[in-house]
Amino acid sequence: MSQGKHISPIVRQIVAATVAENPQASREALIPVIRGRVQATGKPQPATTTLLKLISKYKNRPTSDLDEPWSLASLRENDLPAECLPALTQIWRLALSLDQPLTIRQAYWAARLHALFPNPLYLWMWAFAAAIGERISELVGEPLNTTVLDMVAARCSGWEQRTYRLTETQVSQGTSHVPPLSYVSPDGTASLEQFVVNGVVHQAEGDEAAYFRYEFTRLVEQLPTLDSIGLTFQAQMVYLRWFTFLVSGPKWSSLTPEQAVDVVVALRQWVLQQQTRLLTAQDALSASETPAPGQVSEQDPSVIAGECPEDLLQLVGYPAGHAQQHWSYAIFSNRAHPYLDPE
Repeated sequence: MSQGKHISPIVRQIVAATVAENPQASREALIPVIRGRVQATGKPQPATTTLLKLISKYKNRPTSDLDEPWSLASLRENDLPAECLPALTQIWRLALSLDQPLTIRQAYWAARLHALFPNPLYLWMWAFAAAIGERISELVGEPLNTTVLDMVAARCSGWEQRTYRLTETQVSQGTSHVPPLSYVSPDGTASLEQFVVNGVVHQAEGDEAAYFRYEFTRLVEQLPTLDSIGLTFQAQMVYLRWFTFLVSGPKWSSLTPEQAVDVVVALRQWVLQQQTRLLTAQDALSASETPAPGQVSEQDPSVIAGECPEDLLQLVGYPAGHAQQHWSYAIFSNRAHPYLDPE
């Protein structure tokens, strides 16, 4: 009997999840990630050769067109109800801000769930998690188990969910393929920063990394929400794009939880200042004469909009001017393309 048959179901799911989340990574690069996740469960560590064989098995599964990027053009082959398109375009916008292109699989899940999750930010989070869960079930060859998602959609409290997990019978026992997003609620009473750090940007594994995520989550939960500090939806998208960029920095993992939260606070304050300046500039531009073709007014919002402060970029390990080289910006010089959406 091969070693692979001795691997527990939960370890198989960990391997499948790691492969699904990192389809381009090499087998060797996935080993430490898998070992860190297995350690957190308390299960025995499989041999490296066993893990490599299992990773290869899942990597060699046929890819799916469902994991290609979604766009309005994809509706020609993947028809979705017209009533869900407003929600889909909003979560496409969010996924773009998080540097995580919306996939067709995620779009299907969002179309199914949009009536249950009216907040687009949290609709995308659960569509993201459900899509990963569906791909895991395909890789391990098991029926999709959405117990976690079912409970959240039914508005089960944390108390109810924990009681269920403690008392579930052998008949119903089995880990849900849908990753638990315990910091997300259908009504949007959660921290988006937690989702970026815990679910979007791949982070190191191990005890130190687990402690960082725990302490970071605890500290961020004490901050006011993005809505309550006055950030408009478009400003939140800008904030999330910059935050994802910072979390991906080469030195982010070397920060203490307190330093990471300081980055959050500083970035929020900077985006709020930018929003104020942009709105003021837009009002001034609307009251002034239209600039001549090709001429950019000194008060044009696209001129005033700036890059993330250099001290934050360098704190997470980016060299000076890195963001400017990484992204290109379009400058609009007429009122037909306002930088900020009209309220």
